[in-house]
Amino acid sequence: MNRDDPTSWTGAYVGANLGGGYANVGTTVMGLPGAGAVSENVVGFVGGGQAGANWQTGSTVVGVECDIQGADQNHKATNGAFAVTDTITYFGSARGRLGLGVDRWLPYVTGGWGYGGWSSTAAVAGGGSASITRSHGFWTMGGGLEVVVWRNLSGRIEYLFTDTGTVATNHSTAGGAVTFNSTIHDNILRTGLNYRF
Repeated sequence: MNRDDPTSWTGAYVGANLGGGYANVGTTVMGLPGAGAVSENVVGFVGGGQAGANWQTGSTVVGVECDIQGADQNHKATNGAFAVTDTITYFGSARGRLGLGVDRWLPYVTGGWGYGGWSSTAAVAGGGSASITRSHGFWTMGGGLEVVVWRNLSGRIEYLFTDTGTVATNHSTAGGAVTFNSTIHDNILRTGLNYRF
């Protein structure tokens, strides 16, 4: 691909990104005496890399992209004597992209499937506690704006929304089985830089 033409989006690319996440996490714990339900906002940094490819016909740009992210989103919420600490540790996605190439600019929408991990610890003051660590799939959609900054390099800003649905996880304790029902809705805003081949 001749990168002397910065208006062409056809080709493969790799890059890195950095941003933040703001997730609403709902956790209901059953089987632990004194436990119940909490809802909390889990915030923190995210960062990682992406790789993909675009095909341009006229002004229409179709692409695919995969990414992997480390995350440091965590928060502790309380409901009386009951407390839950939730932490999002990583996630990644495989998505399609559809955009409109206008000179050096590429506004686009994106959507697909992802997979991520989190941990949850529930405790009752003066009582017991239980913890889980697991991974689960989610669907994701969003959009962004990418612009060529110099020949092979393009910068972007991107928003993604992710939804795990409700995930049930069982944990065995000396007092019996404890069930965590977790729902994670995450909002990711990140900036990135791509090298286009």
